[in-house]
Amino acid sequence: KGFNVRGTFYTKLTQTVLTEGDVQFDNINNANGLLWNPTGNNPEQIKVTEDGVYKVFALIGTVISSQFALAVNGVVYDGSTQGMNHGAGQLTLRALLDLKKNDVITLRNHTSAGPSVTLSQNQGGLELSVSAILTIFKISPSNKQSWKSCDVECSEYYKNCYDKFRSY
Repeated sequence: KGFNVRGTFYTKLTQTVLTEGDVQFDNINNANGLLWNPTGNNPEQIKVTEDGVYKVFALIGTVISSQFALAVNGVVYDGSTQGMNHGAGQLTLRALLDLKKNDVITLRNHTSAGPSVTLSQNQGGLELSVSAILTIFKISPSNKQSWKSCDVECSEYYKNCYDKFRSY
């Protein structure tokens, strides 16, 4: 099926994100199977519409030292917490998340030392640039789902290989 659930959410705006607050997005690109409402009450929330394992990337441009993390349903996924200990720069984070239908993903200013972090708008030049970006794509069915055998006719050798690959 390829990456049938995917999307990129981003903003080029300067915004101040309170500690334990979430980044708000105002643009979307190449999205399918993810729900986002830019004009609703929660423009920071992206909802998953299918169970599965998702690869999630984020890039945040800040003007001060900071720590950010991914949150699922309002709970920070500790394995995603990343920080930088200097002024202006770009912070990246990534994680593999086993998500369920209707789980909500946010990009959170998590445990930064100050009360807030400002996302920078013109990083390194005069051109308006992306201040935060979040890319999500499904890479496989959920690890919690049971495997279904394929209904393709194949030799016994390939059936054995398939079972070994499946349990890898």
